[in-house]
Amino acid sequence: MTSHDPFLDAARIAAADRVRDVTHALMGHEQDPLTLDKLVRSLDELLPELVDGPRNKRSLASFADERLNNSMPDDEAVFPLHLERPVSGAGNPWSIPLTVVRRGDRAVSTVLLREAFEGAPGRSHGGVVAAIFDDLCGYVLSMTQTMAFTAWLRIEFLHGTPLGHPITFSTWLDRQEGRKLFIEGECADGERHDGDNIVTRCHALFIIPPGVPID
Repeated sequence: MTSHDPFLDAARIAAADRVRDVTHALMGHEQDPLTLDKLVRSLDELLPELVDGPRNKRSLASFADERLNNSMPDDEAVFPLHLERPVSGAGNPWSIPLTVVRRGDRAVSTVLLREAFEGAPGRSHGGVVAAIFDDLCGYVLSMTQTMAFTAWLRIEFLHGTPLGHPITFSTWLDRQEGRKLFIEGECADGERHDGDNIVTRCHALFIIPPGVPID
C-alpha cells in the first residue's frame, strides 16, 4: 500500500530497486572476496539506521478494506501501486516487481525475469512462476472487489519459463460457486515461434472467508 507521502514512496521504490540490482548482480556475475567484503561492511554500517524506526504493521481490517472498497480501474489502466506486496510491490526488495494492467476481465503483466530467479540454466525457478500467478490472482480479486485467500494453485509447466526477455502473465475469474472463486491464468512467451507461445498455465481456487459478504 502506498503511504500519504509521495516523496517517501519514491525513496522506498528507489531503495528497493538498488537492493534488487545488487541481488541480481550477486547471482548473475562472479565476485571477488574483496568486493563482497566491501558490500558487507557497507550494509553493516547502514543496518542499524534501517532498523531504528518503528516497525511497519499491517492489519487484517486494512487488508480487507483494500480489497472490498477499491474501485475497479478502467480498461487498459494500470492497477494502483501496492508497495509492500512481496511479489509485485515496487517498494519491496524481494519483489520482481510487476506493473499490472486491466484488460477486459483480465489482470495482465509483462515481466522480465532476471538472474536471481534462475532455477535450471536459462529457466525461471518454478516457485517464482507460481508466486507471480498467485499474486496476479490477487488483482482479479481487486477487480471483483472481493477478499479471499488462496486454497490451492496448480501450475502446468508446458515449456521452460525463460529469463532475460519479456513474458506476459494474465489471470481471470473463470467462475464463482458461493464462496469459492476459480481463477485461471497463463503465461505467454512472444519469442516462441513454434505455433504455441503459452509456456505455463495456472488453475487456482480462492476462498472468501466467513463474515465477508458475497453477491
